[in-house]
Amino acid sequence: MYARGRITDTAALNLTFIGNPTLVPEEFFGWYVQGAYQLWASGDLKLAPFLRYEQFNTGSKFAALPQGLTPDVYPTEKVFTGGLSFFLNPGVVFKIDYQKFDVDSTRDRLNLGVGYQF
Repeated sequence: MYARGRITDTAALNLTFIGNPTLVPEEFFGWYVQGAYQLWASGDLKLAPFLRYEQFNTGSKFAALPQGLTPDVYPTEKVFTGGLSFFLNPGVVFKIDYQKFDVDSTRDRLNLGVGYQF
């Protein structure tokens, strides 16, 4: 999956935000690729490991502001996720995964989740 966005007229808006740590970007993007494999199944019960690799940049371009006020573009973050999905039935899943961030390792984390489809 790939997404790219552009926000117009951010220079005038950002002039009102000068001094704030985060300004509104003019461009941003992100993409990921994911794969999973059904490792085990018994009736409705299924176990499927998955891997995902993603890159995103929520501030890949900023509109030009007066000299010295235009922020630097953000670095592109790269994230590797590995996890396991346990399906109780076709409508209920328990998930666990670990995410490893390349640029900001303080964001590394273990996630637990429950999904329900009705």
